[in-house]
Amino acid sequence: MLKPLRQRLPRNVWILGFVSLFADINSKMVQSVLPLFLVSVLGANLLTVGLIEGIAESTAAVVKIGSGALSDYWQRRKELAIVGYGLSTLVTVVFAVASSPAWVLLARFADRFGKGIRVAPRNLEQLPPAQTSLANALRALVNEFQLEQLIALTGDVTKAL
Repeated sequence: MLKPLRQRLPRNVWILGFVSLFADINSKMVQSVLPLFLVSVLGANLLTVGLIEGIAESTAAVVKIGSGALSDYWQRRKELAIVGYGLSTLVTVVFAVASSPAWVLLARFADRFGKGIRVAPRNLEQLPPAQTSLANALRALVNEFQLEQLIALTGDVTKAL
């Protein structure tokens, strides 16, 4: 008889999956209105919006490489993931009080820096220990994919409201 999904997946997969869900909803809600905020409220031009987004996304891509290597070296994945999620969450307040495109750039940079820090350690932390079966590892990855799909749907619904 098949065990319920809750019993088959490690606890870390569930915890990190839901933390990721809420952090990504937070990020998507800000990202969806940020270009409009920059142009209409702060008076930025489209080149500035593009530069801010380009710097932010390239920061996340570069930091992921370093955080993965650091995670392998320190073997402290949980702490790195907590720092990444914490930084991204704390910097959200800066968006609300930003009075210039420079503040938005700083906030986006810090947000994506946090994402870069957390992604590689989070993905490694969700994998079960080496002595468990490959099937458990695949289930953990499928669960992560399903939560990412839920994040995308939730972000779109939240933007529509």
